Amino acid sequence: MENSKQKELEILVAIRNSPAIPADEFHKIFGEDWLYYKKFMISLYHNGFLIHASHDTIPGLKIWELTGVGNRVLTELLLERSNDLSKRLSEPRNSEKLRVNDLSFG
Repeated sequence: MENSKQKELEILVAIRNSPAIPADEFHKIFGEDWLYYKKFMISLYHNGFLIHASHDTIPGLKIWELTGVGNRVLTELLLERSNDLSKRLSEPRNSEKLRVNDLSFG
C-alpha cells in the first residue's frame, strides 16, 4: 500500500474510532505528525469522505464524521491493506533454517 493511502486509512480509522472527539481537538491524535497528516485530511474533506458535523448531544460542538463515500473508501483501503499483508505473509522467506546449535537459551 502506498504511503498516501496508508495515511488516508489512518485518518479514516481515527475518525471512525473516535466519534466523541471534538473536531478542534482531533489533531491531538496525531501529535507531532499532525502537520503532515493535515494535508491528507484536507484532501479527504474536499473529496467528500468526511464532514464537519454537529455533535448529537452537545449543542455547538463539532466533530468529524465519515460520509457514506468515506465509509466505502475506508472499507476498500482496509481490504487493500489486508490483501497486502496476506501477500507479504505468503511469500517465502529468505532465511536459513535454524540449527539446534544456533539457539541460545542463556
